[in-house]
Amino acid sequence: MNSFNAKNEIKKPSKILVVWKNLKVGGIVGGWRSRSVAFSQYGIQTEFLFLYDKGGSRLIEGIARYYVTNQRDKIVKLIQENKYDCIFVIDSNEMYSILAESQYTGPIIIESRIPYKLRLKKELQGIKEIAPSAFIVASEFQKSLVSKFIPGNLSIEVIPNTIDTGLFKPMNNMPRSSHKKIIAWIGRVSRGKNWRFFLEVVNEILKIRDDVHFWLITTRNSSIQLRLLKEKLEQMNITNHLSWFHNHFDYSMMPEVYSQIAHSGGTLFSTTKRESFGNIFIEAMGCNCPVVAPNHSAIQEIISHGQNGLLYNLKSKESAVQELNKILDNQVFRESIVNTALEDVQEKYGVTGIFTLKYVNLIKNKKQTGLKK
Repeated sequence: MNSFNAKNEIKKPSKILVVWKNLKVGGIVGGWRSRSVAFSQYGIQTEFLFLYDKGGSRLIEGIARYYVTNQRDKIVKLIQENKYDCIFVIDSNEMYSILAESQYTGPIIIESRIPYKLRLKKELQGIKEIAPSAFIVASEFQKSLVSKFIPGNLSIEVIPNTIDTGLFKPMNNMPRSSHKKIIAWIGRVSRGKNWRFFLEVVNEILKIRDDVHFWLITTRNSSIQLRLLKEKLEQMNITNHLSWFHNHFDYSMMPEVYSQIAHSGGTLFSTTKRESFGNIFIEAMGCNCPVVAPNHSAIQEIISHGQNGLLYNLKSKESAVQELNKILDNQVFRESIVNTALEDVQEKYGVTGIFTLKYVNLIKNKKQTGLKK
């Protein structure tokens, strides 16, 4: 990384536009919310353009200016009038021809977040229309996917996500809200997030422990998957052991949620099938909440097994149960995990962390050159 003091180097404020299809609750909007908070510390103003409103405005209201429209003429006018120093496009190939029409001459950077090959290939079609300056991915795993679908002369920068460590931080002296240890699952009700496997593990844990309670925290999702989840929970009849919170917590409440899990002696438990990064992990780690997650895709780049979290084999319920028991029962080991995780977050992913500075450095360099190639 090119080291520099960003606060001193960027003398004239920069203004960037970040474009993504969907304004919804999730890792992409949440991650860029945190990044925009970090950028403001370095004289970079972030604005957002979303093509479709999917109910996620509460994540960024009061944090940054944002627009929601998919009307071509309005987007062209927005770009032409605002004179952005840099435009970032996240998996939104509808924008390529619009950017070409706007005749924007500044640097365009594509950020790729889709971890599935077929969808990713589709989103990268038409990329030549805008001659992007570079590609940004949040993990080496994602870089390996993107490199298959873009010209070899385009650089791919790996810059993991940022979290707002002023928001996601340990809450000390918080009273326990439950006399049982909380095992929490957080995410969309989708096949990719693999809620069925979570419920299978719930069954296995309840066979051997009576000191745990499960939290199922879900956000906007497929109505079909939501119906299937409701049916499955009714069949299992475990309401005494599981609390379901659907669209219940505002984003600003999540640090308290993670802290409640942590203070109960519990853990965040993920069953996701694939991730290009995984903001939820570093958010939890920043709040002293340990993480147990699958040992695949980009997750392995965030979590070092036995050091700042625990990894398990997603094909094995026994593996998941073993790692959950380990973090729930060994207090000395748990404290070591939590402390290392917090140090990692503050050093790497925070507002002043090395990855934030790397992103700021990229914007600074692109702004100075003003080149697309």
